[in-house]
Amino acid sequence: MKKLFILLWLAAGMCILAGAAETPAPDRAPAPAPLKYIFYFIGDGMGFEHLTMTRDTGKAVAATAALDALPWRGTARTNNVEGTTTDSAAAGTALACGFKTRNGRIAMLPDGTHVDSIAKLAKFQGRAVAIITSDALNGATPSAFYAHSDSRKKYDEIARWLPVCTFDYLAGSRFNAGDETRAEVEQALRDVDYTLVTTREELQQLGREALPVVATHKWENYAADISNPAEFPRLADYTGKAIELLADNPAGFLIVVEGARIDWGSHANDAVATIGEVREFNAAVTKALDFFYAHPTETLIVVTADHNTGAPQLDGPISPDLLKDRRTHQFYAKALQASPTAEEDIRRLLDELRQEVGEEAEKKALEQLIASGKKELPSAARITAFQQARRDREFGIHWTTRGHAPAPVPVMAIGPGAETFAGTYENTEIPQKISRLMGIISPEH
Repeated sequence: MKKLFILLWLAAGMCILAGAAETPAPDRAPAPAPLKYIFYFIGDGMGFEHLTMTRDTGKAVAATAALDALPWRGTARTNNVEGTTTDSAAAGTALACGFKTRNGRIAMLPDGTHVDSIAKLAKFQGRAVAIITSDALNGATPSAFYAHSDSRKKYDEIARWLPVCTFDYLAGSRFNAGDETRAEVEQALRDVDYTLVTTREELQQLGREALPVVATHKWENYAADISNPAEFPRLADYTGKAIELLADNPAGFLIVVEGARIDWGSHANDAVATIGEVREFNAAVTKALDFFYAHPTETLIVVTADHNTGAPQLDGPISPDLLKDRRTHQFYAKALQASPTAEEDIRRLLDELRQEVGEEAEKKALEQLIASGKKELPSAARITAFQQARRDREFGIHWTTRGHAPAPVPVMAIGPGAETFAGTYENTEIPQKISRLMGIISPEH
């Protein structure tokens, strides 16, 4: 299979790594020195409206304070190589590697060519590299930074790329793989000297001598449903520990952080779940912003999204009362499933939804839900998700799809060179811009 060890957009500009840098012309200012510390945040499914509803409902707790502190703003287009609505695999490839591809493909072009991510190139530079996610580590977005596959669903195959990626710090939910493959991959990681930890306490105790590290936990609840903050590591915990362990690397670092569950809450059309996950994402950005304030001339923070999920439309400012005494659809589904009359309750709720559902998009989705229940009842989670969407509508949030939308997504940045992220452009330009500022490709290209 063909392989592009160096990105096509890199070919003309590898002068720094190849030792072929040109002497600037007399009338050209010298290129700025490569930035040492790079943070790259990806809010999965996070559109402009997701930020607005989180900001509106959380003013008292500064729910988007770190995101709002990033002064340079841009907009990225997200369609895949075919010009249609992207999935997370194609979008992940665009954001990691700078190439458009077909849906489902991980760091692979339509013709089968492998393309390398900026994380691999950063590692080749000598930087420390961290990949952090609230998804499984072999989920579509994180895997685009270290793996290659013609299908995002080949979870076992993708997981086997982890032991050979050589990255310094990998953190997220457990691998999405069978028990046998998970055990195989974990042993392969140990064989190449990775330290594996699975609890918040173990994470907190890690020192630099433990590198390289794989930190995972079994995901249980949305952030909005967590009653015990020490239950398991949070996205901010993983991000803070990555900074602590990697900051002393002489060549600097690239830390990639994905807030994956924003997408999950939005697929369910559940504003409570979605807002809770945007808050979690903001808390992780806060860790990076604190580091930036200590190293302002050497640090770049870039925040964007892979696509818009749910395409919510807002009537106006959203009242904080939206969150009052409410949990997520998953919380209510667990309670419904535990009921001794669960089947009867699901039938009753389904009848109520059929009578009360209002908007066309929701009617169509409900018809599909009812059709899926001809042989067996829909799951409790699907029923409670419809209830959440109905309640959201009472507060002026109208979800228009349960899938992805082709809408542009926000880009936010702070640090030297952050002004280059202003404007409107393709999402493939984001890793290209970052690479220039890292010194991977020359500023002229």
